[in-house]
Parts: sequence; C-alpha cells; structure tokens
Amino acid sequence: MPEKKFSLTEVDPKQGIASCAACFARNYDTTHPDALGKRVNRLYKLRIDSMVFRLCDDCLDQLSDTLNAARRLRDHSEEDCIRKALADWRPELNHIVETLGTEELLAQLAEEAAELGKAALKLRRALNDKNPTPVSPADAILNVQEEMADVLLCVLSVGLDEQSAERTIREKIPRWAGRIDHDPDSDCPPWR
Repeated sequence: MPEKKFSLTEVDPKQGIASCAACFARNYDTTHPDALGKRVNRLYKLRIDSMVFRLCDDCLDQLSDTLNAARRLRDHSEEDCIRKALADWRPELNHIVETLGTEELLAQLAEEAAELGKAALKLRRALNDKNPTPVSPADAILNVQEEMADVLLCVLSVGLDEQSAERTIREKIPRWAGRIDHDPDSDCPPWR
C-alpha cells in the first residue's frame, strides 16, 4: 500500500515546544518580551510528503478556507469555460438561432439527444463487457463527451431558463438520491 502523501495530527505538548509556521503562535509560555506569536493550547502537524508544517487552529482554518476556495474555483472552471466559449462565438450562435428558428433547433436537439443516448449505451457496453463492442472505453468516453456538448449547445440555442433549471436540479437530486437509498421519506417510490 502506498504511503499517504498528506497527514494531519495534533502536536503532543509533552513532545516539546513548537510554534505555528504561519503566525508563530506557540504552545509554550515565555517571559521573553520580544516573543513572537500568541500562546495557544493546540497546534497541528501537517505533513505534505516529506515537508512538515505546524499550524495553530486559526491558521489551519485559513488553510481550509483557501483550499475550499480553490476547490470552488476548480469546480466552476468548466462552467466558466463554457460561458467564455459561448461569449466568444455569440454572433455566430445568434446567426444560427435566427436562421434556423425554434422548430429546427428543437429537431436538432432531439437528434443530438438521441445520439447522446446511443453513445451512453455504447459506453456502457464498452465498460461492462457483457455485450462486447469493438469500441474502446476511451473512444466511447470521448464520444459521450462530444454528444453531451452537442446536446448542451442545442439546449442553449433553444433557450435555457437557468433559474428554472436550477430549481429543477435542486428538486430532483434529493428525490433521485432517495430512490437509490430507498428513503421512506422520499416522495417517490423506491427504484424497482
């Protein structure tokens, strides 16, 4: 089993004096008038591979906030990339919408949705190997990704009410999870 790259443990005050690497808070009393950092009761040892940092509660909270912000930034980067692509190609997209009209866009959406369904089923076959296909899982994944993008583009061309979509997502996720968990409080019957 590979060694963990990260660990966090509380510093045992009986193991000696220590201070926070960020703010110099210390786990010991001093009478030195120029001592840096405040006195704290608890420090943590954060190990990242071969590096070790000692942090106080406040600095550990700041690190946690920073990591959470980075995670949010990472998670929203795909959405931001899509919005940027749409902004970059807005004149062309407007031309497509104006030229084709709603009926043709809906037909295109139905066609792309059918292709996405077919691609998803092909990926399922490539992954579970019960009904073999000559398509590799990697190629099947790429095809699903492409078809998802095609469906998204058609949805956005037809017009997506983002507030309505958000409400629907917020309603459906707990119901879906309830079905999976056979939650008796779910307003939907368990999956059969």
